[in-house]
Amino acid sequence: MTPEMIGIIFAGVGSLIAALSTFSANRSKQTAADVKLLRARVRRLERRDLASTQHMFLLEREIVKLGGTIPARPVILEELIEDDGT
Repeated sequence: MTPEMIGIIFAGVGSLIAALSTFSANRSKQTAADVKLLRARVRRLERRDLASTQHMFLLEREIVKLGGTIPARPVILEELIEDDGT
């Protein structure tokens, strides 16, 4: 191999590495934006869940105050949700 060919090969490999690093950086930015959006959605859903649970508690207290009986809660509300980190 001549020195010129070796230089051309390394120039091509350098260009390929530059393109891959640009792609990786753009992908990381997009992933970070997606994660930020998903976390905001989760926080909003957690607030809604808390508000609905508080409202349900108030309604149950009013039912008891009026002499009614509270129906059993669905099993899914009584189950503990395990956070496996995914």
